[in-house]
Formats: sequence, C-alpha cells, structure tokens
Amino acid sequence: MIYRQVMLTLMIVLLFFSACSYRITQTSLDDGDLTAFTAGDYEIAQVAKELSKSLSVPLQEKNYDTNQSTPLDEVTLIKVDGSLCLILNGKIFQKNKAIPIENALYIVQEITDIIKKYPHIIIQVTGHTDSQEETKKHQDLSDNRAISIAEILYKLDAKNETYAKGCADKKPLFSDTSKDDALSNARVEIYLYANKEKMVDHCK
Repeated sequence: MIYRQVMLTLMIVLLFFSACSYRITQTSLDDGDLTAFTAGDYEIAQVAKELSKSLSVPLQEKNYDTNQSTPLDEVTLIKVDGSLCLILNGKIFQKNKAIPIENALYIVQEITDIIKKYPHIIIQVTGHTDSQEETKKHQDLSDNRAISIAEILYKLDAKNETYAKGCADKKPLFSDTSKDDALSNARVEIYLYANKEKMVDHCK
C-alpha cells in the first residue's frame, strides 16, 4: 500500500514538472525573440528549393569565377558559402541602361513571391557592368541597376532588409571577349542571407 502511494506521488510530481516544462517552452516560443528560429540557415535551404522549382533552374553547388567557359543562363541559382545567390544576366536590362526589360519583371515577381514569405532573410543586390558597354560611368550604371532591382523587390511587397550596391566592371565572371561574355558580366546578383553576420562585400 505504501509502495503504491509512493509511486503515485512520484508520477504526479513527474507529470507536474513535465507540464511546467512544456508551458515554459511554449511561452518562450510565443513571447520571445523568434529571430534565432526564423532567420536560420534552414530558411535559406527552403528558399533555394522553392526558387529552383518556381524558376525551373537547377541549384548549383559551386561559385562562378573568371575561368568559367560557359556563359550564364538568364537566371542562375548558386549556393555560396552559407548564402544563396541569384544571378540575372545582362539580358534583363536595356543596353547601357538600368531599365529592366518586361520579361525581367516577371522573373523578379517570381523571386519576390517566394522571398517575401521569409521576412527575416536579408537581401543584398549587387549591380555589374561589362567593359564593352558604351559608357564611361560604369559605377553609376551598376549602382542604378542594383537599386532598380531592389526597388522592384520592395514595390512587389518584399519588405526584407535590403542593401544595393554597384561594382562597376571590377568583378567580371568571364573574359569579356564575346557578346555572351559581356551579357554574363553585365549582371545583377541577388544574395540572400540568414543574418547580417553572413554578409560579404561582393564588390571587393
């Protein structure tokens, strides 16, 4: 009889502490700062899957550099050191201008529809020019291209923290000797980060 009473008491105590522990966990999640949960790397992975499916492009596991021999597609999706990079090649802009063509707006719309579901993800847009473009103001053009895409993202309701910067023609991916090379170099890159600590200046 005493044994039963002791066991019953122990069970009640265990159930009490389990209930308290559950309530504490729930309270922490409901009332606390959710940044650690919502801005994690798993969100970047999820966005990568959704973008790959929506844009019908493969997720690539490598970085592009100046030694690449194959021109970029209209949209390229790459995992880059814990972040995600969307590269839109120079076909999205009118030549020597920061005005996107109509088809580019559809692409950016697709991108925005996914990104805006993850408001804690940080967006960094970098604009680039190619050395063959008929302008001496490469920095201004690249700045305006980055700002143009960033503004479109915002107007389409992506309220994520967003940064825009031009790299002029200082960061070519290709040798720039052909039309395809030039179009690949005159690009915009959209980087997605889980948090500010992961951000990199891609113009350096």
